[in-house]
Amino acid sequence: MPSDPEAVYLDASALLAYVKDEEGRADVVESVLLAGEDGKLRLRTSTLSVVEVAYGVWDVAAPAPTPESEAAIDRLPPAVDLVRTDRPSGRRAVPLADPPLPLA
Repeated sequence: MPSDPEAVYLDASALLAYVKDEEGRADVVESVLLAGEDGKLRLRTSTLSVVEVAYGVWDVAAPAPTPESEAAIDRLPPAVDLVRTDRPSGRRAVPLADPPLPLA
C-alpha cells in the first residue's frame, strides 16, 4: 500500500513570492506547487495566508483592492488546501514556532 504524500504548509511569504514572480524564489515555490498538483505532496495554507497574499500585492495607497491583488488570489492553485485559522489552532501552533513565542 502506498504511503500518503508528505503534508507541506505553504507560508504566505512563499505564496507571495510565487504570485509576485520573485526571482530565485518563484521557481522553487512553483516546483512545490507542481508536486502538489501531481499528488506527490499535500499542500496546505491558512485562510489568513490568502489574505496576506492579496494584501501583499495590493497597492496600499489605493482606496480599494486592485485587480492585481484579486488576480493574485486566483493564481493560487486548487491543489492547495485551506486550513481554517482560529484562536484554538493559533494556540496549538505556538509551540511549533521557531523561536518559540510567548503565550502572554
